[in-house]
Amino acid sequence: MRPSNHHRVLSLHSASKRADKKGRKISAASALEVTMNINIAVNLPPDVEERLRTESGDLSTAAREAFAIELFRRGILSHYDLGQSLGRDRFETDALLKRHRVTEHALTHEDVDADVKSLNELLAPPCS
Repeated sequence: MRPSNHHRVLSLHSASKRADKKGRKISAASALEVTMNINIAVNLPPDVEERLRTESGDLSTAAREAFAIELFRRGILSHYDLGQSLGRDRFETDALLKRHRVTEHALTHEDVDADVKSLNELLAPPCS
Protein backbone atom coordinates (compact mmCIF):
# COMPACT_ATOMS: atom_id res chain seq x y z
CA MET A 1 0.00 0.00 0.00
CA ARG A 2 1.37 3.42 -0.98
CA PRO A 3 1.58 6.28 1.50
CA SER A 4 -1.14 8.87 0.96
CA ASN A 5 1.42 11.60 0.25
CA HIS A 6 2.87 9.72 -2.74
CA HIS A 7 1.14 10.30 -6.06
CA ARG A 8 1.92 9.24 -9.60
CA VAL A 9 0.53 10.90 -12.68
CA LEU A 10 1.08 9.09 -15.93
CA SER A 11 0.14 10.58 -19.26
CA LEU A 12 0.74 8.62 -22.47
CA HIS A 13 0.42 10.04 -25.94
CA SER A 14 0.46 8.03 -29.16
CA ALA A 15 3.49 8.40 -31.39
CA SER A 16 1.32 8.32 -34.51
CA LYS A 17 -1.00 11.03 -35.82
CA ARG A 18 -4.51 10.56 -34.57
CA ALA A 19 -7.28 12.52 -32.93
CA ASP A 20 -7.98 12.61 -29.20
CA LYS A 21 -11.48 12.32 -27.68
CA LYS A 22 -12.22 15.97 -28.48
CA GLY A 23 -11.11 15.68 -32.10
CA ARG A 24 -7.77 17.51 -31.62
CA LYS A 25 -4.83 16.16 -33.58
CA ILE A 26 -2.07 14.45 -31.60
CA SER A 27 1.18 14.80 -33.52
CA ALA A 28 4.04 12.35 -33.86
CA ALA A 29 6.08 14.69 -31.68
CA SER A 30 3.91 13.85 -28.67
CA ALA A 31 5.87 11.91 -26.07
CA LEU A 32 5.60 9.91 -22.91
CA GLU A 33 5.18 12.17 -19.90
CA VAL A 34 5.60 10.86 -16.37
CA THR A 35 5.29 13.04 -13.30
CA MET A 36 5.91 11.76 -9.81
CA ASN A 37 5.37 13.83 -6.69
CA ILE A 38 7.28 12.69 -3.64
CA ASN A 39 7.01 14.40 -0.26
CA ILE A 40 9.92 13.96 2.12
CA ALA A 41 9.94 15.20 5.71
CA VAL A 42 13.25 16.12 7.30
CA ASN A 43 13.35 16.63 11.06
CA LEU A 44 16.01 19.15 12.08
CA PRO A 45 16.93 20.60 15.44
CA PRO A 46 15.49 24.14 15.71
CA ASP A 47 18.91 25.84 15.70
CA VAL A 48 19.96 23.97 12.52
CA GLU A 49 16.67 24.80 10.84
CA GLU A 50 17.07 28.48 11.71
CA ARG A 51 20.62 28.58 10.29
CA LEU A 52 19.46 26.90 7.09
CA ARG A 53 16.51 29.27 6.72
CA THR A 54 18.87 32.22 7.17
CA GLU A 55 21.16 30.85 4.45
CA SER A 56 18.63 29.43 1.99
CA GLY A 57 15.29 31.05 2.77
CA ASP A 58 13.00 28.46 1.18
CA LEU A 59 14.08 25.12 2.66
CA SER A 60 11.72 23.14 0.44
CA THR A 61 13.30 24.55 -2.72
CA ALA A 62 16.81 24.12 -1.32
CA ALA A 63 16.12 20.47 -0.45
CA ARG A 64 14.59 19.76 -3.88
CA GLU A 65 17.59 21.37 -5.62
CA ALA A 66 20.08 19.46 -3.44
CA PHE A 67 18.33 16.16 -4.13
CA ALA A 68 18.17 16.77 -7.89
CA ILE A 69 21.81 17.93 -8.03
CA GLU A 70 22.92 14.80 -6.19
CA LEU A 71 21.03 12.65 -8.72
CA PHE A 72 22.78 14.60 -11.50
CA ARG A 73 26.20 14.07 -9.86
CA ARG A 74 25.52 10.33 -9.67
CA GLY A 75 24.58 10.24 -13.36
CA ILE A 76 20.94 9.39 -12.70
CA LEU A 77 19.65 12.68 -14.13
CA SER A 78 20.92 14.25 -17.34
CA HIS A 79 21.42 18.00 -17.64
CA TYR A 80 18.06 18.21 -19.40
CA ASP A 81 16.35 16.07 -16.73
CA LEU A 82 17.80 18.27 -13.99
CA GLY A 83 16.46 21.42 -15.65
CA GLN A 84 13.05 19.87 -16.23
CA SER A 85 12.87 18.62 -12.64
CA LEU A 86 13.56 22.09 -11.28
CA GLY A 87 11.62 24.08 -13.90
CA ARG A 88 14.73 25.80 -15.25
CA ASP A 89 15.99 26.42 -18.74
CA ARG A 90 19.46 25.34 -19.90
CA PHE A 91 21.20 28.54 -18.84
CA GLU A 92 19.52 28.64 -15.42
CA THR A 93 20.51 25.00 -14.91
CA ASP A 94 24.11 25.81 -15.86
CA ALA A 95 24.13 28.70 -13.37
CA LEU A 96 22.73 26.45 -10.63
CA LEU A 97 25.41 23.83 -11.26
CA LYS A 98 28.09 26.51 -11.21
CA ARG A 99 26.80 27.88 -7.87
CA HIS A 100 27.02 24.36 -6.44
CA ARG A 101 30.46 23.81 -8.00
CA VAL A 102 29.29 20.87 -10.09
CA THR A 103 30.94 20.19 -13.40
CA GLU A 104 29.02 18.22 -15.96
CA HIS A 105 31.96 16.30 -17.33
CA ALA A 106 34.63 15.94 -14.69
CA LEU A 107 37.95 14.92 -16.20
CA THR A 108 39.51 11.64 -15.19
CA HIS A 109 43.24 11.10 -14.72
CA GLU A 110 43.24 9.23 -18.02
CA ASP A 111 41.66 12.25 -19.77
CA VAL A 112 44.33 14.59 -18.38
CA ASP A 113 47.14 12.16 -19.28
CA ALA A 114 45.83 11.87 -22.84
CA ASP A 115 45.60 15.67 -23.13
CA VAL A 116 49.18 16.10 -21.86
CA LYS A 117 50.42 13.48 -24.33
CA SER A 118 48.59 15.20 -27.23
CA LEU A 119 49.96 18.62 -26.26
CA ASN A 120 53.51 17.26 -25.96
CA GLU A 121 53.23 15.71 -29.42
CA LEU A 122 51.81 18.91 -30.84
CA LEU A 123 54.46 21.14 -29.28
CA ALA A 124 57.40 18.82 -29.96
CA PRO A 125 59.96 20.13 -32.46
CA PRO A 126 59.56 18.61 -35.92
CA CYS A 127 61.74 15.60 -36.67
CA SER A 128 64.16 16.12 -39.56
